[in-house]
Amino acid sequence: MPAAATRTAVRSTPIPAEWLQGLVVGASVLVVVYLALVPLAFLLWQSVHAQVAAGTVAPLSLDNFRNVYARTGTGRLVADSLRFAIGSSLIAFGIGTLLAWTNERTNAPFKRVFFAVSIVPLIIPGVLFVIAWMLLGSPKIGLINVALQALFATDFVFVNVYSLPGMAFVDGLHYAPLAFLMMSAAFRAMDPALEEAALMSGASVASVAWRITLRLSWPAAFATLLILFVRALESFEAPALLGLPAGIQVFTSAIYSAIHRYPADIGLASAFGVSLLAIAAAGLWLQSRITARGINSGWRSASLTLVFSLVTPAVAENSPPAIVVGTLIWRTVGAASCGEAPRPVLMRSMSS
Repeated sequence: MPAAATRTAVRSTPIPAEWLQGLVVGASVLVVVYLALVPLAFLLWQSVHAQVAAGTVAPLSLDNFRNVYARTGTGRLVADSLRFAIGSSLIAFGIGTLLAWTNERTNAPFKRVFFAVSIVPLIIPGVLFVIAWMLLGSPKIGLINVALQALFATDFVFVNVYSLPGMAFVDGLHYAPLAFLMMSAAFRAMDPALEEAALMSGASVASVAWRITLRLSWPAAFATLLILFVRALESFEAPALLGLPAGIQVFTSAIYSAIHRYPADIGLASAFGVSLLAIAAAGLWLQSRITARGINSGWRSASLTLVFSLVTPAVAENSPPAIVVGTLIWRTVGAASCGEAPRPVLMRSMSS
């Protein structure tokens, strides 16, 4: 009987929490290694091995990188890739930041509806989004061009998505909700006291948004731009559906072309992939260096100095509300419907 009780006690002994934590961490590390490091190792291995016949040992060689950087179209490919990524990230950041500022730092009406509508493009699959803009902005059958050409009785092409600016616009518009979500979190976490003090001191809404709000949110803005830039470099839908028919190639479409030719050139595609990886890693390194040198703190100090140089000792305990644009919107709509010019909206204090 005592032996049976001892066996029951041993079986019911719980597993220590440290063991469970170690198992979870170990399993997570193994999953990350398999999903990230194994494909990376295969990419690097393929890029430094020559392509040979099946059953033959591939020797170490830099021919793949030589083929990538020695051909005449590589400079244009790199330039188009950077122009596409920069344009797409700036468009996405500009639209997303404007929507986030309107939703978080003003009293615009219908904020919940505004928030839901702003993230709709992110829900739509990228392929469907690009196809929709092909039907809208095609130079031959695009609905926008057809309507404008019929309206003005001309054959002029108003919108052409089969171009580098068109690719950047479509891709940036699709990922503007990503910038909206990231900048919304940054604006929501900000203290409005500095903006309110500047507004009470006579600063305009545009001056407050540019000199205070954006500068205080500079770390989040830089991180958002970096993420958008790297994501645009990795984008495939717009370069494949809009760029390839127009003869425009970026890194992702060049990788696609190298793999889908006959015979497939895996080494060349891997060399393109390593080049793309190097550019993305350089962006991450630049962001870490800027953060380490304290440039973000410098922007904060500059914005704080600007605010307190504007604020006078006459600022009392009553502070203005958020930036008033909701009333301005309704007055503008009403005045436009009556054929009148909209009147300016003055800031009101909390007590009024």
